[in-house]
Amino acid sequence: MTTILKGYLLIIGLVSIVLGLAGMFATDFSWYSAFENIERGTSAANFVRTMSGVFVASGYVLIRFIFSSSKVQLGTVLIYLCSFMLLGKICGLFL
Repeated sequence: MTTILKGYLLIIGLVSIVLGLAGMFATDFSWYSAFENIERGTSAANFVRTMSGVFVASGYVLIRFIFSSSKVQLGTVLIYLCSFMLLGKICGLFL
């Protein structure tokens, strides 16, 4: 892989992680205009937090793919996706 492509994928992975964590742990969604009308504790807020977990897991797997010398196994990817989705759902219960 070329250095430019690795740098581009690294930026995408980092942005995905940062925005996913912001979506999971923010108390309200007013920082993003498409979600500003979503109220806390609703099913829509829980869905946004769950999908934010997917963004965090995808960003992590992408960065791991760039810097890992071994193959990233499908089972490992699914474990990360499910784990961060559940973390997002848990955040939806408390935030």
